[in-house]
Amino acid sequence: MRIGIDASVLRTPPRGVGVYLSNLLARFSSLAPNDEFFLYTPSKLYIDFKHNNYIIKLGKPPLNLLGGTLWLKINSALRRNADNLSVFFSPAHILPPLPQRIKTVLTVHDLVAILYPETMANYNRLVHRIYFKQSIIRAHKIIAVSEWTKKLLCEYFSLQPEKISVIYEGYDESFRVYPKSEIQFYLRQLNITEPYILSVGTIEPRKNYPCLIRAFKKFSSTFMLVIAGKHGWKTDSVMDLIKQLGLKHRVRILGYVSPDKLPYLYNGAEIFVIPSLYEGFGLPLLEAMACGLPIVASKSSSFPEIGGDACLYFDPSDPTDLAEKMDLILSNSVLKEKLMKKAQNRAREFSWESCAQKTLAVLKQ
Repeated sequence: MRIGIDASVLRTPPRGVGVYLSNLLARFSSLAPNDEFFLYTPSKLYIDFKHNNYIIKLGKPPLNLLGGTLWLKINSALRRNADNLSVFFSPAHILPPLPQRIKTVLTVHDLVAILYPETMANYNRLVHRIYFKQSIIRAHKIIAVSEWTKKLLCEYFSLQPEKISVIYEGYDESFRVYPKSEIQFYLRQLNITEPYILSVGTIEPRKNYPCLIRAFKKFSSTFMLVIAGKHGWKTDSVMDLIKQLGLKHRVRILGYVSPDKLPYLYNGAEIFVIPSLYEGFGLPLLEAMACGLPIVASKSSSFPEIGGDACLYFDPSDPTDLAEKMDLILSNSVLKEKLMKKAQNRAREFSWESCAQKTLAVLKQ
């Protein structure tokens, strides 16, 4: 088979969809050595894929000056006949125009474009407003990263369930339990010297950090709250709340933490909290489970599906409920140990290898 893939998201260090696609591409070549993969990108990829069956299709001036999605929209018209594709795979939400003879597979990670469009960057919001719905309708097959995402797709776009395959994401093997000596070395670099509660994710309204901060206010000064995530939409309101509640010296906002350092940050935490109002999958939840952390998660969207009985869940509109769940873990060593073991066992049910195998099966189908 000749498989086309929108690889434009991999022009920069992988985050989000980039992590998803880079893990698939790391495995596709060995899983399908007799197939050819055409990777379309306006400019050079950040990751150098040295596989004999990977063909990089670079943009040409002036087309490579366009954003990834718009470049692919225009450039696909130039490539559609030359590359003689059997199937085209888009790893996130948008498909280029292609002749009907080329089958298309589209991955949908979430419905943020429908539910929380204001949290998206202007360019992405515009692209989704123009192309998201038509891509959903035009795709021959859709991959959803959770049953929750599949349910919303069927509701909002009146799709038949048979059109959608649910394929869970995985986690990198670096997310595991580490020796205390390695953890402490990294924490000293960050000047984190007290026990801390950890949360990971971009600072924006749908991550629901105000609820976490208000819940944290109820804890003794022996704990810190550490949040690892880049600044997003309305970050200032979160910073203002921290000041208003007198928590400036007990809450650390680290910003973006590189993937090679993140496992140590997870390992050093007393508990992990993911308070989001909405997530299509929730990769930080899976990463925290793989690191053997006791977890308190919002009972919203996909979290109960991914976390199963390895987490305690709280009402995302109720800071008191969250505070009580955190205190329950921190004051009960038996429960804490039980959740840590369950988390590691639950995480073993997810892997990038399985994700790649199932995704490739959909493409071949």
